[in-house]
Amino acid sequence: HGRFMFNLDANLFAGPALVQAYRLSEEAQWLGLRVDQEVAERSAQIPICSERGRPSVIPWPIPQKAGGIENSLVIDWVETHRNNFQVKAPIGVEEFYAPFERLFGPLDALSVSARAKYENTVGFINDRLSR
Repeated sequence: HGRFMFNLDANLFAGPALVQAYRLSEEAQWLGLRVDQEVAERSAQIPICSERGRPSVIPWPIPQKAGGIENSLVIDWVETHRNNFQVKAPIGVEEFYAPFERLFGPLDALSVSARAKYENTVGFINDRLSR
């Protein structure tokens, strides 16, 4: 959320909000939705909760592509969509990755870095489903 400019004639999109969203997305070594403090504060003003009354934005330690962990605010999409899961927890990495195989090839053929994204995401899913 923030200043954002665009010029459709020039296919130009710019602004600090876009840069921040890109940074939050590209630095993370997982598949999920990170938000900045501004978005989290605005979402608290209009609380969006799960059917169980749990908040949709939570703090979570996000593994970074460059190494290390960054405490971040994330959308708890597992909580808000927990009734949509077709498989029982705990979910394995192979099971989670299966729909992506057609696009990216076999899980075993992925680089260590690429595989880590799926492993970290499955860790998040299983943790959130166990609560």
